This record gives sequence, structure tokens and C-alpha cells, in this order.
Amino acid sequence: MSSSARQPNPVQRCTATVRRWAVGSAVMVLVCAPSAQSSADRYFSANGVRIRYIDVGSGPPVVLVHGRTGGLQPFIDVGFVANMAKDHRVIALDLRGHGKSDRPSAAAYAGQLTGDITRLLDHLSLLRAHVVGYSLGGALVAKLVTEHPDRLLTATIAASGGHRLSRFRSESSRDIADDTNPFEVYYRAGHRDTYFADEDFAAAKVPVLGIVGSEDGSLAGMKELQTLLPTMALVVIQGATHVGPKNAPARPEFAQAIRDFINVRR
Repeated sequence: MSSSARQPNPVQRCTATVRRWAVGSAVMVLVCAPSAQSSADRYFSANGVRIRYIDVGSGPPVVLVHGRTGGLQPFIDVGFVANMAKDHRVIALDLRGHGKSDRPSAAAYAGQLTGDITRLLDHLSLLRAHVVGYSLGGALVAKLVTEHPDRLLTATIAASGGHRLSRFRSESSRDIADDTNPFEVYYRAGHRDTYFADEDFAAAKVPVLGIVGSEDGSLAGMKELQTLLPTMALVVIQGATHVGPKNAPARPEFAQAIRDFINVRR
């Protein structure tokens, strides 16, 4: 599929439901989702792992990467996909082990999480894209900044101070015996490969935007990232939280900050 392919914005319907955002806190939200959302689901093979994604709207390509234990659905639920798809081509994926994507065994996670994002770009014949990550997704985008800057038009790191080697956490290498829980498998086999060196991030040439709520615990870490990379713009949404009904992506300021940032860097 070429980068110029267009997908119509789906007709929306709204229902009340319980969804999980980022780290999995369940909240009641008003879902404004496509009336035939399942028909919008697409899949590709990432080294043999079936990965779900959606591709809607037209314009500059924006790839969305979700938080841990979540999937792409919360981006739809809070209206963020519909907002951005008004004037952008919006692509979002379920990372392996999340949402409707495959849940492989531990060996299939190591070094593969950021790779799935670049493989999706390859699948869609996109050389580069604007990439937006929230929570875990933000950490993956920070890793992409250091690992695959050539695939990024811009990088938006939201609600994450990144996984910095200088702050290596023991949980990244803990021995977990339960291969049936995809999130535990992620921590054992995938999490350790998302860490990056401070000096590599500080040397980034890719335009980077940071977005975080004022009530989000990751605010301090994001300010530290900005110290490493002074060219990184940082938007703080007052009163916004990491999860729950006040989460940042549900706020109109979230989409507007991203739109303002990427529209001058096409």
C-alpha cells in the first residue's frame, strides 16, 4: 500500500463502556468508535507474529503507539484517532502481546518491540512518519529516536521519561516463570531492549515533542529528558493525569499540541 492511499473517516457511534488506558486502569468512558470497527482491523506479519493495525484518514502519516497492557483501542475511545484523522493519515498498531495482536512466547519479544513499528512502516511502504507514543509507547518512541532516527519525521513522547540505562530498573531483568501472561513475558524478554543511553538521546537530531499531564507521575522524568535534549519541546496539560477520565489523550490540548508540532515539520 502506498503512502498516498486514502481511507475514509468511519461513521462514529457512542456507547458507554469500560476501557483500560496505558497501564491498565479500568475507567468508564464514552466510546466514540467506528460503527463497524472490526472491519477496519488490518493485520501484517512481523517476523511471523500477527500484528493488528488500523489505517484511517489522509494526509501526513502519524503512527500511534499505545501504553503497556493497553492497545490501540483507547486512542479510538477518547476520540484522538478521529480528531487527528481529520487532516492526517492515522496508523495505530497493537504491539505484540497486546490487543488483538499475537501473544507469542518469551523468545519472540526480545529486541522486537521497536522493530514492529518499523516493520509496519515497511509494510505500508512508508520511509518515514510522525510517530506518537504514550506511556510504554513513549518509551519506545524515545528508543526509536536513538535507534532508527531515519524512520522518523518527528517523535512525540507522551507520559514517559523513557527507559534510560542510567536509571536501569531491576524489574527489566527479573526472572518471571509465567509464560502465559503476555505482560510478564514483555517485562522478562522485551522490556530490557527498550533502554537507551543518555548520550545517544542527547545527540538526537529528530524534532522531539514531549507531552504530559501536570498530575502525571512521569512529569519529572520528562523534564529530565528535556534537560538531556534542550531542543525537545515540552507541553504540560494542566490537570491531566496518566490514566482515568482525566488522562491527557482525552483532552483536546493533546491532539492540538501534536498537530501544531508536526504541521510545521512536514
